[in-house]
Amino acid sequence: MKQSRKHSIRNRLYILSFGILIPFVVMAVYLTTSLIKLTDSYDRIVRNITVANSYNIEFKKDYDYVLYRMIISSVNAKDAQQKLGLQNPYVMLDGVTQRYRSLRGSTTGQENEHRIESTIRMLTNLKKYTQIIDSNISKGGKYNENSQMLDLDIRNVTELVLENTQEYIYYEATEMENVRTELQAKKDQAVTLTFIVFTAALIWSVLLTRNMVQSISIPLGNLCALTKQVANGNFETRVRTGSADEIQILNDSFNSMTEQIGELVDNIRLEQVNQRKTELKLLQAQINPHFLYNTLDTIVWLAEAGEKEQVVSMVTSLSDFFRTTLSQGRDYITVKEEELHVRSYLKIQKFRYQDILDYRVCFQEELYPYTILKLTLQPIVENALYHGIKNKRGKGVICVSARRTDKQEMEFTVSDDGVGMTPAELDDLRERISGRTKDAADNIHGIGLLNVNERIRLNYGPQYGLQVESTYGVGTTVTVRIPAKRCGGFEADNR
Repeated sequence: MKQSRKHSIRNRLYILSFGILIPFVVMAVYLTTSLIKLTDSYDRIVRNITVANSYNIEFKKDYDYVLYRMIISSVNAKDAQQKLGLQNPYVMLDGVTQRYRSLRGSTTGQENEHRIESTIRMLTNLKKYTQIIDSNISKGGKYNENSQMLDLDIRNVTELVLENTQEYIYYEATEMENVRTELQAKKDQAVTLTFIVFTAALIWSVLLTRNMVQSISIPLGNLCALTKQVANGNFETRVRTGSADEIQILNDSFNSMTEQIGELVDNIRLEQVNQRKTELKLLQAQINPHFLYNTLDTIVWLAEAGEKEQVVSMVTSLSDFFRTTLSQGRDYITVKEEELHVRSYLKIQKFRYQDILDYRVCFQEELYPYTILKLTLQPIVENALYHGIKNKRGKGVICVSARRTDKQEMEFTVSDDGVGMTPAELDDLRERISGRTKDAADNIHGIGLLNVNERIRLNYGPQYGLQVESTYGVGTTVTVRIPAKRCGGFEADNR
């Protein structure tokens, strides 16, 4: 069962899904990671440029102007905002220094890192120069010294800060262009990779789907073909095993079902054989006991009358009749034996009904070696006697004949010129013989035409059986049609 689950159709579908999904997931993770990395680099560069650019030209102009006003107005840094409406130079330096310090570790190259550190040192020097000028102003003088320091030191340092910042921005912008170029390359790579992965996944899915479809459709096709064979009666067919999935469960179930059906069919055939044997015994037991009693009474009467020759003839006919009836348990006898059986029966009945009965038996001698189901004609002859001749006023004739048709079949005819049947009675009889009327056996004298017809169809096939024609006041004809089989053709069934 574990192996079956391992290779089940569900697992194959999972493999197909994962085989298509995993490459796209890996590709998506790779592209997303690369994009995030490049985007972070791009954002960091833009931020650095923005920070550096915000204190580029504006800082130099504003800072130089504040110190110039402080010097010419002799106002220290503490009073500059209150008296002159200027920014505090220390606050300006601290803000710029803090911003440049925030750029540490986020620059894209070592040279720019050095520029950041150099700029921070310059800002520190500017703070020292500013402190000197502020101290000189607070002490009340040194205008010339302060002006000279502004022109020679502070302006030069702010110019260097400006140059460093511009170089920093230039190299950051250059690196940003490199990042943009790499992003473009990643985009092209993503398109190419997507096409490759999609093509590979498509080929993989087609191959795997084809394999899966074949692994399902071919076994199902074979199973359907074998199912048709079973429907046609071949219960020996089996599905070859080998796979380990839900199809194999169907195959095993099919094999088990076919085997069980085959066993049931064999059992039914065996029951049919036993049924035929039981029917034969029943038919033998159903021979009208009055026929035997009346025959024995006739023999006794003839013996008392001293009719020895007729007694011998009657006993011989009765012996022949029962010898054929028993026939060593065989189901099939020769046509010659069946003719002897009919003649014996009619000969016995002729002694009893000599005033009203006459008969003729005419069989083609070429049919003698062929076989016929035992007790086929005698019940029909009996029916003709008791329902046709006896109900007629005057003497009647029963004719029994046999011939070979052009269809490799034999045709036996039992006709009488008895009372016959009306159309309604004939239709009713045909219905009862076909078995469509449930009380058929109760309305047929003796063994009955129904039993004869059923036995013929059971042994020869549904296309064979009895055909009855009758005209009221004219007589009745019963035709039996069976295949022409020579002696031995059914021996295998009997054994």
